[in-house]
Amino acid sequence: MIWARSSLSGIHDMMHPQDPIEAWRQCLFPTGSSIESIDSLHAELALADSWVAEDIVPFLERGMYKPDADTVTNQLSKLEVKLLRAIEASDMNEKGILTSYLNYCEILEAAYSAFLTIGS
Repeated sequence: MIWARSSLSGIHDMMHPQDPIEAWRQCLFPTGSSIESIDSLHAELALADSWVAEDIVPFLERGMYKPDADTVTNQLSKLEVKLLRAIEASDMNEKGILTSYLNYCEILEAAYSAFLTIGS
């Protein structure tokens, strides 16, 4: 699965703070699971994605900078810990989907961090 697109030059360049935001916007949201415990983590990931979007999209579209930084960063950190624990406890069939959730969570964290840097 492709998580971010490279630059026009073919070299992935995350030197500018907005690049992680663009990577997030280009990223495909991971698929759900028929396993209830994994799908519950997928739902938490969707909620985290909505929190990130609620702060970043109005800033990008209208210049409105009203971050809920403590809540969003804390929830992303908690979700990352849950995902790491789930990966440790999972079998090989579950590791792939859980790893895709972790990768997406890390993309959310990078995008939100970039958003906070741009606005400060």
